[in-house]
Order: sequence, then C-alpha cells, then structure tokens
Amino acid sequence: MIGERILKRLEFLGKSQSWLARQVGLRQPTINALVRGTSQSSVHLHKIARALLTTVEYLTGVTDDPDENAPPPQPPAEHRLTMMAVAWPTEETLAAALRPLLAISRDMDEAELALELARQLPSVVATAQSARPSPVRAIADADPKFSEAPDVDSPQTGSGRRN
Repeated sequence: MIGERILKRLEFLGKSQSWLARQVGLRQPTINALVRGTSQSSVHLHKIARALLTTVEYLTGVTDDPDENAPPPQPPAEHRLTMMAVAWPTEETLAAALRPLLAISRDMDEAELALELARQLPSVVATAQSARPSPVRAIADADPKFSEAPDVDSPQTGSGRRN
C-alpha cells in the first residue's frame, strides 16, 4: 500500500525516488525498499508525506484522499542562488562596466531601470572581474620558474599541481 501510494504521488509531482530521498535526507535504496514493499514502514514517513504534499494517513491507507489535511505546497523561492567570487572589482571598474548600460537606459523609468540592472549585474561583475589580471598569471610574469603556470581563466583538466 505505502509503496503504491508513494509511486502515485511521485508520478503526480513528476519526481523521482532519488529526488524524494534527497528531500527527506535518506538514501534512494531506502525509498526503493518502501516502494517495493520490502520495508513496510519508516520513522521518516512523516517527512516523506510532507515532501509528497500529502499525509501519513494517505500513504498508510487510512484515507484515500491524498489532499485531505495535506500541507500546502511551498511558495516559489524568492531568491536565486548564484556563485560569485569573493573579490569584487573596484568601484571605478564597475562604473566603467555600467556606463554603456546607463547610456542606453535614458528612456527607461525607474522600475524598468532597476529590473534591467538586476538582470545585467552578474554579467557586468563578470566582465569587470575579467578585466583584472589573473593572480596566477601575475605570479608567472613576476617569477620565471612559474612561467608554465596554468591560467585560472582557461578550462584545464587535472589538478594543475607541480611535482
């Protein structure tokens, strides 16, 4: 019963057993054991039910309505995760990178300009950062024994370590 209902909810949500395992902090084989019926219950059933937007009562067959007393779906995230380097360009470099954007934005109202700046900020920062010298290249230029040092801006396979 539990396994069938987990599969129904996964299908309804368009998710996989691996996704469910990550959501509840379990290994995928643990979820698979519940689905196959080799495990009849779990102390984590409440977490599984919450991730599947249903209740323990539905998963165990006490009720046939997956939505009865189910938790509401989570609202969409308001934040977007972006990986950025810690070292920011100088104000002068950022200003130089933003000048072209400001020049074309003269006809925008405040809301349009704010949205466009938010859209462009990652690429402006990346452009400004690429204008500064590579730390590895600076070391290589200063010390001839590092003349074969890899450029951190270029893709490279391997560790880049010297023996």
